[in-house]
Amino acid sequence: MKNFKIIIYAWLFGFLFYSGASGHEPIYGNGPHVLFKGGFAPGITMQSFSGFFETEYSLEYGLTNKLTVGTDLIFNSETNSYGYEGIKLKGKYRFYTKYSRGSMLQFSALAGIMFPNNGELQNAINMGIAAGTESVDFYWFASALYLFNPNSSGANQLNSLNYDLTLGYRVTELDYYKPDLVLFVEFIGKHKFGSSAQNNWGNAWSVAPTLMFTFRNYALRSGVEFGVENSGAIPFPKTNFKISIETHI
Repeated sequence: MKNFKIIIYAWLFGFLFYSGASGHEPIYGNGPHVLFKGGFAPGITMQSFSGFFETEYSLEYGLTNKLTVGTDLIFNSETNSYGYEGIKLKGKYRFYTKYSRGSMLQFSALAGIMFPNNGELQNAINMGIAAGTESVDFYWFASALYLFNPNSSGANQLNSLNYDLTLGYRVTELDYYKPDLVLFVEFIGKHKFGSSAQNNWGNAWSVAPTLMFTFRNYALRSGVEFGVENSGAIPFPKTNFKISIETHI
């Protein structure tokens, strides 16, 4: 009977993942999950702190079972008026997958480029790697993403390393036909490359309790980020709220 239950859980977990509803990933960090071939994932993400408001309208497409491409349209109130900020093109390639009973380990490579609407800003490129395990009960994710601009220099240098570690636990019983809730704790870090002479270097760390609520192929993610520590010229991380709604079709 015990082995039979393990088989049923493993099958159900695989079904959830293929259908797209089990893409439980961090909202602040990055995960390795990709879409199935031919799948679409429209979504909207909103973030707010200290009077600042930003909205990202995203659309992802499963080009293959291993490669997902997408775009983000970004709007914010940075200029004291809510308007179009720019567009980001992105892609994720899953190059390693290992299945075991009721869990799956994945590694993916990430890349993207941001084209800002403000002519005074330069295009920013990012690339990195993400890994994680999704299981019946527990989750972990980790990623490192390098952001750079070949044309930036001096105090305006944009080169930085963003990294994160996420731990999660499923609160509800695994059932595709019932609502599913997973709670996360995300640990977020940033290192900006530079020098003390140019006052453009430093580190910042924060923590974010987050959650993901799914029902079939619809998902709601939300969380609050709290600053923990900073050093150098990087400002102390501001407390902010983030919420995302998406679906896989």
